[in-house]
Amino acid sequence: MEKVESSMIDAAEFDGSKLYIQFKTGRVYEYEGVDVEGYSAFMQSDSKGKYFHEHFAQIPAKRIK
Repeated sequence: MEKVESSMIDAAEFDGSKLYIQFKTGRVYEYEGVDVEGYSAFMQSDSKGKYFHEHFAQIPAKRIK
């Protein structure tokens, strides 16, 4: 996982089709169907939390941890 600067997200990882987000709470969720462009835009965004809410929060997630 790559650490990110955010008040709500601690780290993120992308495996080519799934996005893994670790929140500050320690919980990790898997989001399927994310493309590389979406992940790149997320990582380059000024506000990771805002980008997450606008683009990934509506994707059904699987809690991993």
